[in-house]
Amino acid sequence: MASSASFDVASGAWVTLLHKRVMVVGRDGNGLVAVNKPSGVISHPNTSFAKRNALLLSPYDPRRRTYAAFGGEVFLLNRLDEPTEGLVLLTQSDRVAGAVRESFKQYAVRKTYYAFSKCGPMPSRLWHDFAAERNDGKSVRLYPGKGTEMRTEVKIAKKIQLGELSCFLLELHPLTGRTHQLRFQCARRGIPIAGDRIYGDFAYNKAFYSATGSHRLQLLAAEIEFEYTLDRKVFHFFAQSPSADAFLALPGCGKQADGLT
Repeated sequence: MASSASFDVASGAWVTLLHKRVMVVGRDGNGLVAVNKPSGVISHPNTSFAKRNALLLSPYDPRRRTYAAFGGEVFLLNRLDEPTEGLVLLTQSDRVAGAVRESFKQYAVRKTYYAFSKCGPMPSRLWHDFAAERNDGKSVRLYPGKGTEMRTEVKIAKKIQLGELSCFLLELHPLTGRTHQLRFQCARRGIPIAGDRIYGDFAYNKAFYSATGSHRLQLLAAEIEFEYTLDRKVFHFFAQSPSADAFLALPGCGKQADGLT
């Protein structure tokens, strides 16, 4: 039977290095910590300038995927794009890091995202794509082509009418975790995420801003749930973004057509 990973926000001293806008959601008894990263904060720095706006205000080792902290390391276990808000996992324990990364490797982590997107063709329930990545050292962009495999389970939770503007509320469960995955897959199907400045529909972004007053990327990593094994014991971990209610209460929301699944 799985052990429960109860939350306790009294984590280690390294949390004092967190960006001032990052909130500790909780941790379990093994030192696995969930934080909520707001839009605009970077999961890890890739330039000297970005260090000032990174998740932790400390040196980052891209090879080990760790931040330095008081003579030790803090392991970054998952990443979010800079404009995406939501849950990021961290730990100081290399053993916990290895166990959780193994759960990710085995595709045993259940991730729930919400997004507001442009209305378009009703998508299938399972998206399967391949994409080529172009990285110029400053930015990354995906293009259709051979390369990275991406799979996502999809549900249209609602169709929302904002005056004359329509949008979908999408519930997305990525089965793989690739850079820009959800943004690329939505745009590829003609339903780009509102506020996306790379793959989005810029006229739609402008109209969405006029209707809601929000110009941020409308994508939230809302929940994460999984089990991991440590010392032959199985631990269950669940975290939910405290931003979920506010995110789903879309400003200016008018008529909603439910039952779209």
